Parts: sequence; C-alpha cells; structure tokens
Amino acid sequence: MKKVLALVIAVMAIMCILTGCKSDDYEAAMKLYDIGNYDAAQQAFSELKDYKASEEMLEECKYQNALIAIRENDLDTAITLLSELYDYKESTDLLNDCKYQKALSAADEMDFDTAITLFAELGDYKNSATYLGYEKSQIEGVSDNTYFYGMYLLDKYMSSDYQEQLRA
Repeated sequence: MKKVLALVIAVMAIMCILTGCKSDDYEAAMKLYDIGNYDAAQQAFSELKDYKASEEMLEECKYQNALIAIRENDLDTAITLLSELYDYKESTDLLNDCKYQKALSAADEMDFDTAITLFAELGDYKNSATYLGYEKSQIEGVSDNTYFYGMYLLDKYMSSDYQEQLRA
C-alpha cells in the first residue's frame, strides 16, 4: 500500500512539474502579448504548440503584427502575415486591401508587371479589373486608352490620401 501511494505521489509530482512549466511559459507568453510584444509572444506560443489556447494566440499575434505592418505601411510584411492566416478575423479583407494598395503603388511607380500580377490576383475586388485592363494597355503601348486612364485618375482623386494632400 505504501509503495502504491508513493508511486501515485511521484507520478502526480512529475505531472505537476511538467504542466507547471507549460503553465508558467503560457502565462509568460500571455504577458508578452498583453504588453504588445507580439513578436516575442508569437515565438513563445509557437513553442507551446497545443497547450491551452496557444495555437489561437499564435494566430492572434500574427494578426496583431499584420495590423502593425499595415499602420506602418509595410505592405510586404502585412501581405506575408495575412497570407498565413487564411480566414482569421478580417484577414482576407485586409489581405485584399493590402494587395490592392500595393498594386496601386506599383502602378504609380510604373512597375506594371507587379501591378498586373496583383490586380489579376484580386479579380473583382474593388475596381481591380478596370486597373488590370489599364495596366495591360500600358505594357502593350496603348497610351490613348482614355476610359481606363480616366478610371485610374478618378480612383486616385477619390482616395483619402489625395484628398488629404489637397487639404494641406
């Protein structure tokens, strides 16, 4: 009886030690998340794998990092992070918007290959199909395609960035 009791106590002690470590690591990861250190929290949650809500928190850290990248206008990082999230929260809409903004920037910089690729990926998102036609016409050397160019200028004029520049 004493041997069985000692064995049970030993097993319980080992379980407490093992789960206690993960519990402490999880709490530390949550603290990192709570103070906004999403990179470190993401790393910590990835090491915890399926402990408690680690997988969900890992996705949340990526999402928060993507939002920061968007605020800092780092579209490449935002696109990379949002692409990994699939349908998490509003990630699909944000991904499309980032690609759209990047395509517009590429078009402004006359990087037509990038603009065409991104507008084609976006399909019917906003007026990507219109821009796609305009960008293709630029590559084909059709400079008098006034409809597409007019739509491009109208969208540029209606953008909040352009409106803010006018007010300044």
